[in-house]
Amino acid sequence: MDNNPWSTLTSRLPIKRPSILLYLLPLHSGTLQQSRLFSLSARQQKSEETKNPAEPQALPHLTPNGEAHMVRVSDKPITLRRAIAIGHVSFSDSNTIKLIEKALIKKGDVLGTARLAGIMAAKNCPSLIPLCHPIVLSGVQVDVKLLEPTNKLLQGGVSVKSEVECVGQTGVEMEAFTSVTGALLTVIDMVKSVDRGARIETVRLVLKEGGRSGLWKDSNKA
Repeated sequence: MDNNPWSTLTSRLPIKRPSILLYLLPLHSGTLQQSRLFSLSARQQKSEETKNPAEPQALPHLTPNGEAHMVRVSDKPITLRRAIAIGHVSFSDSNTIKLIEKALIKKGDVLGTARLAGIMAAKNCPSLIPLCHPIVLSGVQVDVKLLEPTNKLLQGGVSVKSEVECVGQTGVEMEAFTSVTGALLTVIDMVKSVDRGARIETVRLVLKEGGRSGLWKDSNKA
């Protein structure tokens, strides 16, 4: 005969629910407290694991009702802000680059006109992009260069790089984009009479600096 009272008691309990034994076994207060803490910690960990760390942020230009509006920037710090964008025009005719080099384009100086157009485009960005803030720019530098034919650029082309700066409460990325695009469109306008197939390619931001997010650089070196 088994003199163990626990053996007699457990033999009468349903086998399908062994978890009830946890409440029958003698526990010290410290052990019970540790068990509760462990259970709470496990629930918290499971809750954190269910959260999506890559959850997308809400678009700042949309209200809760989905309406577009200009973002309020009055609470942002006033800092030096800088942005650089690049792009290029790809020619479809090998004679185009020769005509530019020899100053034989009927409309005049292609590179010089494109450079001025890039500066003007940066200053007029808020007039073209509805939700951009009017910004007092402290500097716009536009570099326009001929691209000799290569394996990727068979007929040559023109590259544009625009660097825009301001001291303010919002960035100048869109000003840099608009500057490059304005310069490239001017190149197209200047050469379209001799090269109908010229096209704009790879306009992109390569650097953004200033503000809360700090420095950002494009990792694509192509």
